[in-house]
Amino acid sequence: MLKSKRRPALLERAFVWGRKSLIQYIDLRIEIGERIGPNRFALRLRSEVTGEARGEFELPFSILEIGRILGMVDARMGKTRGILRRGSAERQRLIEFGRGLFDALLASTEARACYERAKGAVQLADNRGLRLRLVVEDPLLRVLPWEFLHDGEQFLAISNRTPIVRYVPLPASQPPRPLPIRPPLRILVAIAAPKDQPALDAESERAKIEEALGRLSDSAEVEFLGLSPGQPLTYQALQHCLSEAYAEGRPFHILHFIGHGQYVSRGNGLSEGYLLLQDEKGYAEPYSGEKLGNLLRDHPSVRLAVINACEAARAESDNPFADVATALVRAGGPTVVAMQFAISDRTAKIFSSEFYFHLALGYPVDAALAEARKTMYAVVPDSVEFGAPVLFMRARDGRLFDVPAAARETMKKRPVETPQRRSFPGRMRWLLPALLVLLLGVALLAGGAVWLGSATPTPTPTLTPTPTATAPPPTPTPSPTPPAPTPTATAPPPSPSPTASPTLTPTPTATPTATPTATPTFTPSPTATAASTAPPTPTPTRTRRPRPTATPTAVTLESLQGWILFLSNRQGGEAAYALHPESGQVLRLPDRRLYDRAQAAEAEQPNGDWRLVVRNHQGNLEIWRLGPDGDLQLTSNPAPDYDPAWAPDGWRIAFVSGRAGSDDIFLMEADGQGDKRLTYDDSFDKHPTWSPDGRFIAFWSDRQGGRRQIWLLDLKTGALRNLSNSPSDDWDPVWVKLTNAG
Repeated sequence: MLKSKRRPALLERAFVWGRKSLIQYIDLRIEIGERIGPNRFALRLRSEVTGEARGEFELPFSILEIGRILGMVDARMGKTRGILRRGSAERQRLIEFGRGLFDALLASTEARACYERAKGAVQLADNRGLRLRLVVEDPLLRVLPWEFLHDGEQFLAISNRTPIVRYVPLPASQPPRPLPIRPPLRILVAIAAPKDQPALDAESERAKIEEALGRLSDSAEVEFLGLSPGQPLTYQALQHCLSEAYAEGRPFHILHFIGHGQYVSRGNGLSEGYLLLQDEKGYAEPYSGEKLGNLLRDHPSVRLAVINACEAARAESDNPFADVATALVRAGGPTVVAMQFAISDRTAKIFSSEFYFHLALGYPVDAALAEARKTMYAVVPDSVEFGAPVLFMRARDGRLFDVPAAARETMKKRPVETPQRRSFPGRMRWLLPALLVLLLGVALLAGGAVWLGSATPTPTPTLTPTPTATAPPPTPTPSPTPPAPTPTATAPPPSPSPTASPTLTPTPTATPTATPTATPTFTPSPTATAASTAPPTPTPTRTRRPRPTATPTAVTLESLQGWILFLSNRQGGEAAYALHPESGQVLRLPDRRLYDRAQAAEAEQPNGDWRLVVRNHQGNLEIWRLGPDGDLQLTSNPAPDYDPAWAPDGWRIAFVSGRAGSDDIFLMEADGQGDKRLTYDDSFDKHPTWSPDGRFIAFWSDRQGGRRQIWLLDLKTGALRNLSNSPSDDWDPVWVKLTNAG
């Protein structure tokens, strides 16, 4: 476990230590209650300042329209950085969606007047804001992305004056009070990067968090869990880390999880949210929000859980506590921030950096999140990923921690030391004249030496006896013993001295004895260089021998036409490789960029405008086709359908489905009709990809010995064969075609 310590200095400012918050909020509680008609619900607005108003909320969109909006956002989040170009029909549709929800909440005159009174009270002071606290009971309405509420001028969530909070009412529970703590604030960053999941930029995420917490100015202590590939983030590792910190009297206050989330069907139309931790071998192991909530329930000092995982906050329409975020809230956590959509690595870094930075400045949690949204909205142009984070908060005013008065007093006394440090230079002002006199004297002495040297030019050769003394071989050779090891180790490393090597290749046998005398050429005198440069030059000739490698110097998708790219742990950690399907030759790629480019193109229709996406539809994974003519749901059955890949002709789609009781490869037409099962096995068959001529489909399967291997299916004959046949795990193949090389 890696630690990053900051001494307690600014935590008083950072977490509002019992003082009033930077922003004074008026809470406007918006409760959408029981159903009173078709798509009509009871509505109540409540505020201590403006009183209470009642009305009705009528859902302004049909179920089909909501599905299209969710599908559109799902398709853009994380894959295209949530880009919806300004002026585009899709962006306008999202704005209209947010505006429609906003107007529906304030449809009645009484509700609108209550909102306007609260807004007017906020404008009376510069440090006031209006916190919109949503309480939604109906399962259908919980699925809606309320974070895109739009008042006709802007998205409300990107302003710290109008933060949006989701409130989960719990029976017989009181809002938690700020936790009394003594600095430093302790943050546990748990990073789960399973081998069989898309790679995460965990190191970069860590650097961003450290950079943000560095601005906390000595007020936090951070520990990282799961960074080392040899120490995967298992449930036991997380449990032991929390327990050890508690036993040592140094419990954690914030848990920040970085990893993947999944939403898995449990059958009967129900599904449950999971976070993907790791097993002992580093592969994904799902844990429900209920299990993680049970873990955190026994660690009440953890007052903030930040879940930076895709789909971790997605609500299930039939089970309000099936997702991870609400399960953690039910476990007693006052504040949870989670992602309701997948987001890109770049946006995830921005979120972590800005959220913690503004939290350190004393902003309440909801205001800090609003500032993070604002930066996400501004830095990534036209992105709508700002709507991905969801805040579940039960704290009354956003304050999470409090410090005892004694600790605050000691904190206030510490800065008294700084004036003494400032007066220190004043006591040394008498040194400045003396220092100037000393420098002047040195300059005069140096000038006299230069004048004497110019008057007697003959002694200058006598100033270079050092190289002549080094030239005799026997005596100086013991002295350069530090450089002597370099000849023995020169075979791999000594590329630093290749400059003089090409001209002198003779007498390689003499190099071991001559090299020690060569190294004394550090004496820059011109007389000795002629004699001393001859022996040392043979040394670089031994390091010029290139080491054979199988990786080509310039690898492009164009040069890999017809190859199959895949992921494997052949050399320990996950890496990208290329396999030639005919010769069996395997190359290790320099990084994942080529693989990711080829993989992204699998969902794009060749020479067409359609794009395939997988999204969670009523708790089940389904395949959708997006295009200028609208969105079309291609699959609809109780089992999950996923991993779609276009055929080269652009009219057939290979995909994975569990409809037969196991995950198998299926085939369907571009309109979702004519589905056909291609593989029949109880094991996993996943991630199909087409050959350039459309005759073969490659996929990974664990049907042979339990290892994931790349298999090849001949669509004409139905023949199957193990293509990679490796003792390691190989998975997620992508066949390079002209369509994904462009």
